[in-house]
Amino acid sequence: MIDKGANTPPLPIFGLERAAGPEHTVNNAASYWAADYQNNSGTNQLTLQKTRTFPASLKVNQPKPTPVTPGKAFTPPAPQTTGINTPEIAEWTRTAGPDESVVLTGINFTPDTRFVVYASDQIKDAVIQRILPDRAIITLPKDLPKWQMYLVWPVNKAGYGLPVAINKTDAWWLGPDNASPGQTMSVYGCNLAQNNGRGSLAAYVYLTSAHGKGYWANVKEVNPYKIDFIVPAVLPAGEYEIWAYNGVGSNFGWAAPLPLTVKPAVKFAGKEFNIKDFGASSTATPEANTTAIRKAIEAAKNAAGGTVVFPAGVYFVNDYLPATPNTRWRGAGKDKTYIKCAATFSKSAQGLVSGAVKNFGVSSLTFDTNKNFRGAIDKPVFLRHSTQVRFTNVGFSFQGYDLLDLHDCRYIFFNQCEFIGKASFLGKGSQLFFDENSFKLTNDTDMALHSWGGVGISLTRNTCQDLDNRDLDSGAGWGKGRFFTGNGIWGSCRNTYLGQNTTTDLTVRPAHNPIRHGEDPDQNSGEQFMWEGGEGKWAGYVKAANEDTITISGYDQKTPDIHYAVITKGKGFGQSRRIIRNHNGTITLHQPWRVIPDSSSHVVIGDFHDRIVVYQNFLDGKTRAVTSEEHTATAGIEPFGGVLNFIAAENTLQSLRAGIANFAIQHNTGHDPNFFHLYLNNKFINCRWAIKNWAFPNHGKQVATQGPFMFGVIYRNNAAQGSVLTDVVNEVPKSGLPLLNMIIYEHNQFKEDKQELAGLGEQLFYKNKN
Repeated sequence: MIDKGANTPPLPIFGLERAAGPEHTVNNAASYWAADYQNNSGTNQLTLQKTRTFPASLKVNQPKPTPVTPGKAFTPPAPQTTGINTPEIAEWTRTAGPDESVVLTGINFTPDTRFVVYASDQIKDAVIQRILPDRAIITLPKDLPKWQMYLVWPVNKAGYGLPVAINKTDAWWLGPDNASPGQTMSVYGCNLAQNNGRGSLAAYVYLTSAHGKGYWANVKEVNPYKIDFIVPAVLPAGEYEIWAYNGVGSNFGWAAPLPLTVKPAVKFAGKEFNIKDFGASSTATPEANTTAIRKAIEAAKNAAGGTVVFPAGVYFVNDYLPATPNTRWRGAGKDKTYIKCAATFSKSAQGLVSGAVKNFGVSSLTFDTNKNFRGAIDKPVFLRHSTQVRFTNVGFSFQGYDLLDLHDCRYIFFNQCEFIGKASFLGKGSQLFFDENSFKLTNDTDMALHSWGGVGISLTRNTCQDLDNRDLDSGAGWGKGRFFTGNGIWGSCRNTYLGQNTTTDLTVRPAHNPIRHGEDPDQNSGEQFMWEGGEGKWAGYVKAANEDTITISGYDQKTPDIHYAVITKGKGFGQSRRIIRNHNGTITLHQPWRVIPDSSSHVVIGDFHDRIVVYQNFLDGKTRAVTSEEHTATAGIEPFGGVLNFIAAENTLQSLRAGIANFAIQHNTGHDPNFFHLYLNNKFINCRWAIKNWAFPNHGKQVATQGPFMFGVIYRNNAAQGSVLTDVVNEVPKSGLPLLNMIIYEHNQFKEDKQELAGLGEQLFYKNKN
């Protein structure tokens, strides 16, 4: 043990034996070195003792059965934790390399606190850039091995706190989480690829069953935030755990498992029903076509897995076509088969395609409202409460109308489709996947896709642009510049991945001078990827707490999984957790606290958005958005308050008023914190501002006592060229409240800009270049 009169204990010694085994135990009798500090004749000496268990503080997760883990051995030390005043880390930045910085929160960060880093049998002290009793910025030693998993211990004279891992594989969600043998699916998260996107990439996926069997999956494609893999064809139906590993950390490096349900693929009967055999034709009346197509659909449904065949041609209909379970519709090609609304289309129609279905698919045809759509439902495709639906090579030509309603849907897939029209409403639709589609906006629509609390949404390799923006006097061929918006109206949007999408010339149509009210679009538009509506719903202090609950007064929301609790001040500061249960004010959280809050802890609860990745997108605006003195909200990426654990990496942002607009705001209750963001390797070209950080209280409220609005945000390895005004601008109240706190700018290529210092606290500018 540490002598009470001794100074900070020396660095621990590490053993060289490989440790292995699941869930804190070693099942192959391998030994593990632990450090025990003792006082002998007034000097500190270190003795080693062998143990047959992992130190519980490291919380090792491993699959069972445990495979041989690829990569080098990882044998960290196990220093003893002693005393009640040891420092503990509550929250921290998960990704960093040598000579890169990390934000930490915690308790007992005393002036003598050090942060000890272990990597590949090396132990070094981190450089402390800023330190306060409950937060710190450290920079990892520049001579650490590149892109390894690092363990960091806080230590002071009272002893060592529990370690945290940097660059450890972190799996957030599966898409889809319900699959069949042989299907390609994805793990989403962060730190998923060896080298974290630098040089060659590798990743590993291992599946375990409840019956004690393990299976390696074939990995198809890897980036730091997404692993595409094939579900093993030999997998029996059942419940499985997915284990991801990025190749570093050995037995310590496995991500926590994610649940997967495996079911046999849906088999269609093979029987086909040609609509022409039921009387449909390009020359038939709309009434006759509608009747004939409905008969074919009914026959396919009764065949338990039939396919409705739509030969090449144009088919006018006057009423909706019912989507039915376990059926497919197949045309001759998106540019060959058309289903169009006739001039006599019914005013009472339930959309053009409507139903709450399971196992439904459409391919190779185009739906066209033909400027004739009307009905009891405002969107031509209405599929609320549906599941397992696939659209492949389908056109939705709906100029002048909103397109789809997917509220409360799950497992909906769009591939190589074309969307022409206004907005599609995703509502609380979850496990939604859009890949290689094109979106062409019309009628000054607010956005292309709008989620109100969806969970598990993936947009990959899509394009978005105006349909035809040559006429400045008409919004018929314009959108307002927004592609995807996540809104907290019906709860938190979490687990979102936007990767390798491309936008072209997206900017709101200019207003006339003077403005023509009712004709000109709202200029406060144009945020291409935006998250908003993450509003505080309750704020106050904790009455009681334990490892995975807090008790508070006056919070009445009973619906699980729609709100997050964020500690904005006091013990446990910086931690955020999803609320999964509320029983008479005792709130249960989705995972335990690392540092348990107490009565000093101020908590804000709201529809806060969480775990979002924006990766390798090319987002393009119009020159007017950059040069005009008149305001537009044109931005590439905008987390507009109440956004947690946000990553934007390797994006190109061009001709935008702000490439990244990071807003932390306040509505009526508490405030809407933006905590722990990471912006790295982004390129800004010809923007008015490359980066804009903005924080402002509602109606000038004084809220500094509730904690910072924006915290733990890192801008790393970004480059800006051709910025019209400045590369970085911060807009904060002149009162000097520290609303932007512990923001790091490091290794960026930015020109030197004069910054207002009011409202900023503990900023770090480290090794940036002009």
